[in-house]
Amino acid sequence: MALSHVLPALLPRRPAGDPTGPSVLCLGAGGAATALLLTLHLDVTGDGAARPEPPARVTFTDTRPEALAELREVAGRAGIDASRLSYVTVGSPSDSDALLADLPAPELVVNATGLGKDAPGSPLTDTAPLGAGTVAWDLNYRGDLTFLRQAAHAGAHAVDGWDYFVAGWAAALTAVAGVPLTGDLLSRLAGAAAARRPGR
Repeated sequence: MALSHVLPALLPRRPAGDPTGPSVLCLGAGGAATALLLTLHLDVTGDGAARPEPPARVTFTDTRPEALAELREVAGRAGIDASRLSYVTVGSPSDSDALLADLPAPELVVNATGLGKDAPGSPLTDTAPLGAGTVAWDLNYRGDLTFLRQAAHAGAHAVDGWDYFVAGWAAALTAVAGVPLTGDLLSRLAGAAAARRPGR
């Protein structure tokens, strides 16, 4: 799965012997959020490689309660520890800001809503409490990318979705070719694609 090649660079490393994982806030509960849920908690690659500790807490938000209910069902079927997961219905970016302010500082905040590409805007407001200790990851790599500008202005580490896009493209190509997607191969494919990366 493409996310398994991207997430390790976004999640902070824990000191040796620290059993706790990071705290994650995912804005959006569609297909990308489902992939994130499974990649964070399961061995989706099947390669037996060492994986980081699952997050201490993952909070998912969406404007549609039915999307959150479907995500909860997926987590249940996958046997993921429900005590690590929260699902919150939000009605506006201000609601998301308030939730972010109430949470223990999440180390990864993900825009999985499509806002900024499929439609203009962001799931947060310009005054969202994103701090320097937070990685703000927008799954979009083109569009108005409002979320990324907000994150950078707030002092968070802003990361766009280009690497995720390239990893997904590489996973599809290698599946068709019947070869494994290794880190070295992904690096070479990413290098070949770099010239086509949209300007920011």
